[in-house]
Amino acid sequence: MAETAVGGEGAGMLGTGLTKDAKNRHKAFLKFFVTDRGELENDFLFKSFKVTDEIFTKPPQELYKCICPNDIYRFLTKLAFDRPTFDSKNPEHRPIHKRADTLEAYRRDVGLCLGYGNEDYKKDPRTGAVSGSPAFSHVIRNLIKKMKDFQDRDEGAESKETRAFEFEEVLACLQLNEELEEKEKGTATEDEQAQRISIRGV
Repeated sequence: MAETAVGGEGAGMLGTGLTKDAKNRHKAFLKFFVTDRGELENDFLFKSFKVTDEIFTKPPQELYKCICPNDIYRFLTKLAFDRPTFDSKNPEHRPIHKRADTLEAYRRDVGLCLGYGNEDYKKDPRTGAVSGSPAFSHVIRNLIKKMKDFQDRDEGAESKETRAFEFEEVLACLQLNEELEEKEKGTATEDEQAQRISIRGV
């Protein structure tokens, strides 16, 4: 059985201050969590839960208390690698499905919906008691850092962001256009060149 997390009441999921995207990300996590734990553990608690809208709307408190950092880690890894675990030394294991900022958004929204706040997750080595949010643990931070390292090596998911051209890039495009025009002049027939001159009014 996984370590018990204490302090969260799950009130965030029922609150009115969460966006639709945040709730949908939390639903995706709960669906993965129930299914993943059911496969990993032969435990009645998880076998008794059915993946229904009722669980997503009002998850039972005993379910929330079972969530630990490793569950969120496996969920985020599944999103990025399409598998709940990965070996960084295996060239076939690359996070080509999600980028680090997307995982950060999922981590943030899952944490909000759990109702623990953003307090760092801590475990007492003597008593085993835990406090804080499972979403704000060092294993999750390390995972997102590794995603950024993959991206820095161009081994991660491609960015979908758009941006304006920088000044040097604009100049490079203009120069390339001039070179193409010069090349066309060299290969154009006499009739084509005469037609261009006529159009330009030269």
